[in-house]
Amino acid sequence: PYRRQRQMCIRDRPWSPNTVAFSQHPISTKDDQWKWEIIRACNAYLEYYELAPVAESIKQHYAGEVLFFKCMDYFNKVRRFGDVPWYDHILVPGDEDLYKGRDSRTVVMANVLKDINQAIAWLPTKATTGVSRVSKDAALALKARMCLFEGTFRRYHNIEGDVEFLSLIHI
Repeated sequence: PYRRQRQMCIRDRPWSPNTVAFSQHPISTKDDQWKWEIIRACNAYLEYYELAPVAESIKQHYAGEVLFFKCMDYFNKVRRFGDVPWYDHILVPGDEDLYKGRDSRTVVMANVLKDINQAIAWLPTKATTGVSRVSKDAALALKARMCLFEGTFRRYHNIEGDVEFLSLIHI
């Protein structure tokens, strides 16, 4: 008495398939997350900032701000795309690194963590810089957000290094 029912194919369903649910949704390259202008501008500044004829503390303050924005952009890219290429120098047309593949998220996030720690060391506190500029407090908040995200991502995807990132949140 058991009757085997035939499998429904997608065209027989009374509803239309959801492209996101069926992994058929393409990632748009028109949004800002795919652009690399911020990373390139930050790398350009970091390569030449020491040539400025100003006090070292002023150079470090602005370099800390630039590192903050570079880390924030890389963090957004890693959250969205996973593995992305890591660039720490200016790329010029014809450079072979323009065509390199993605670096693993462990390499990228280790470099981002190093850069945000440097930014924290160089940035002044909110009391001295005010609320209209990037401060040490903003960099600490970004670091906490990055470490919480990356630590939990690694824990639930069985990637090593989760404890390292999660233990840095208590700073």
